[in-house]
Amino acid sequence: MSQTEAKPVATSSQSLFWFLKKLTEQIFISSLVTYLGLLLLDKIFENFVSNYFDLSILLVVTLISGLLTSLLRDDLKNH
Repeated sequence: MSQTEAKPVATSSQSLFWFLKKLTEQIFISSLVTYLGLLLLDKIFENFVSNYFDLSILLVVTLISGLLTSLLRDDLKNH
C-alpha cells in the first residue's frame, strides 16, 4: 500500500528568507564569539589586540547582525 501525498513545496521567497535567517544567525554567533574572545585577550594582555585592530568595528558588525537576527526570528514567528 503506497500512499502518495503532495508535499508542500517551498517557494523561492521562503527559501531566500530561510537562507537570510541562517546567514545572519551564523554571522551574529561568529562575530559575537570573536568579539568577546578578542576583548578578553585585550583586557588580559593590555593592548594586545587594540594596537592592531579596532574592536569597535567588530562590535558594530555584531550589533547589526544581532538586530537582523532578532528581526528575522520575530518575523518567522508571525508566519
